[in-house]
Amino acid sequence: MTSPDSKNKELTLSKEDIFFVKSIAKSLISPHSPDFDDLVQEGSIAFLRALATYDENKASFRTYASRCVKNAMLDYLRKKTRLNMRELAETWEYYPLKEPDDILDLKIELEALKEKLTDTERKALDAVLLCGSIKNASSHLNWHPKKLENAITRIKKKAQRA
Repeated sequence: MTSPDSKNKELTLSKEDIFFVKSIAKSLISPHSPDFDDLVQEGSIAFLRALATYDENKASFRTYASRCVKNAMLDYLRKKTRLNMRELAETWEYYPLKEPDDILDLKIELEALKEKLTDTERKALDAVLLCGSIKNASSHLNWHPKKLENAITRIKKKAQRA
């Protein structure tokens, strides 16, 4: 692994560094995923940034670099998910529900789903539908965003089973 002592020299990644970055990427998504190479690239950039910003008095370089790389990769995946949700919303605008029966069917399905949810999940769903985003809904409920994200994940799983 490239040592932080060499940060004043030319910043390049060794094969060992790339293997390190790829191993972190593999822990997050499949190597066969179309996003895998992009994720490795984000991690490599974060690794080089870690070389430049490392403070040996705080932690070992491997610990610091792995944290930097993983956080950069998670940020990339979150951003990618937000973009996919935006694309879905734009698609929804192109194919809106036109028939009143379609809207009624969706309301019936939503009510059937709500019967399967816990109180926490019901509150989470109502808040997201009311506020339009997880960030706004978590503020509305005075919940940590992670709690709300976990509830929404459970709701999605229940909806897929239904």
